[in-house]
Amino acid sequence: MKKVALLNASPKIEEKSASEEYLSWLESSFTQSEITTAHFSVRQSVGRKTLAQDFETLRAMDALIFALPLYNFCLPGILTYYLEKFANFLSESKGDLAGIKIYALINCGFPEAQINLG
Repeated sequence: MKKVALLNASPKIEEKSASEEYLSWLESSFTQSEITTAHFSVRQSVGRKTLAQDFETLRAMDALIFALPLYNFCLPGILTYYLEKFANFLSESKGDLAGIKIYALINCGFPEAQINLG
């Protein structure tokens, strides 16, 4: 059985994000007998200071799927912080992500359609 981490990297605090919706939709397409999932919120991991615990769990996964919005064609700042801390964690623990597949599901963070025009 494959273990997949679903990481919501939206910076939204209260309201439900498109990233969360996409991860839910994706998870519903998995065959439960073949894939188990673990859910993570980048914002909650940072806010609750559970980074080390979460990073240990992520290292044991077969795949990591990040869902995130792009704002001004950049990663959300909180995700950049999270990834820097993850890299530091791996370096300090002499670990790596060898064999773990990493995917990104990216959506436009702006609600105005004209931002995508040419």
